[in-house]
Amino acid sequence: MPQMKPMIWLLTMTLTLLMILLTIIINFFSSMKTVNNQQSMKIKTIKWKW
Repeated sequence: MPQMKPMIWLLTMTLTLLMILLTIIINFFSSMKTVNNQQSMKIKTIKWKW
C-alpha cells in the first residue's frame, strides 16, 4: 500500500461519505413515495366502494 497524501485521503473519505448519504436519502425518499402511493390507493379504493 503506497502512502497517500492527507488531502487525497480526506477527499476520498468525504466522497465515500457523500455517496453513502446520497444513497440513504434516495432510499428514504423512495420509501416515502411508496407509502404515499399506498395511502392514495387506499383512499381511491374507499371512494370507489362508496
